[in-house]
Amino acid sequence: MLHLTLKDSKEKYITQDVLDFFTYKESYNKVLVNLEIDYEFIHEKNGFLNDTYLSLKVGDKRLYVVKNIKKFIEYIINEETLNFGKNFTFDPSIHYFKEKDKLIIDLLMEIYDTEKALDEISLSFNNTSLFKGKKVYLPQNIIKKFFEIVNQVPFNVDL
Repeated sequence: MLHLTLKDSKEKYITQDVLDFFTYKESYNKVLVNLEIDYEFIHEKNGFLNDTYLSLKVGDKRLYVVKNIKKFIEYIINEETLNFGKNFTFDPSIHYFKEKDKLIIDLLMEIYDTEKALDEISLSFNNTSLFKGKKVYLPQNIIKKFFEIVNQVPFNVDL
């Protein structure tokens, strides 16, 4: 059985206040980046090919096409800046995504990590990639996760 004393309660609130201060200070200095998600489903008439792709646009004031999603994810992971044009350079140290958009970025990181691990196991004998320039292919197991996430996030659909 747990008994809280006034002292324990005060320490808890002080600790929370300190954590809140640093969390607020960190997000205060960062700039929100908007993320637009385009979902594309390709269905061939013969029924043999059903492909699902995502593409992205990012920016703080204006949206820019992410021309290489794999490179974009690598730059986020390595905390490197990526230039999108003369008016926008993505910098993970100063930019952040809305919580819901971050879930999509996390999903793409999961795809990236899985592909990287498979490449290491196969000793690069297989040169196929789920990342195709500005598109990323979504395998069946990831499609379900994607729809669970976008249940809360607006996205564009091309069928």
